[in-house]
Amino acid sequence: MTNKINPQSFNKVDALRMYEEAKGRIYDAELLQGMLTKSDSASIIKVLGFEVLLKCALCISAPKQSRRGHKYGDLWSKLPSNVQNMVLDSAKSRMEGHADFRDIDRVSGSLQIVFEKA
Repeated sequence: MTNKINPQSFNKVDALRMYEEAKGRIYDAELLQGMLTKSDSASIIKVLGFEVLLKCALCISAPKQSRRGHKYGDLWSKLPSNVQNMVLDSAKSRMEGHADFRDIDRVSGSLQIVFEKA
């Protein structure tokens, strides 16, 4: 079952802005990660990028859903299942052997902890 998206039902400008902001944060985090730093700043910035991407996906695929808060498991559960599957397929192909996505609640909980510690 595919989720048909009505382009009029979400704000394209907001979605594009969110996507560009998330890409920028992730890019900056990767630059910072390449430096010899003594902090976890790169991880924190990456998680912020992840959160914006997650909310961007909600903005596009489920525009009537609330995107407020930082409970990533709750935000994830609001995504249509076909979008969840696309995201997981992409993540698995990028992170093969480096991350276990079988328990998405555990993964989202770990990311949430990083955000809350910041």
